[in-house]
Amino acid sequence: MTTGATRPEPGEPGAEADDGREESPNQRLDRNWIEILQELRVTQTGTQVLTGFLLAVAFQPRFDDLETYQQRIYLGSWWSPC
Repeated sequence: MTTGATRPEPGEPGAEADDGREESPNQRLDRNWIEILQELRVTQTGTQVLTGFLLAVAFQPRFDDLETYQQRIYLGSWWSPC
């Protein structure tokens, strides 16, 4: 059953009103930008913790006991992109 009301096209005022938010396109872009920055901050912290752990392992006394190929595998996995 149709009520005669049409949905606004993307880009028209009121097009994003379906989610219950009353925000302008600029406010929506600002909110999305803030969310992306927050995700970046979380990722940065995780990367710093992981790098600190991996760097600390290389300076442990047992690291010298590893064979050359084992050290290369470790260092290669550390420097490879995730």
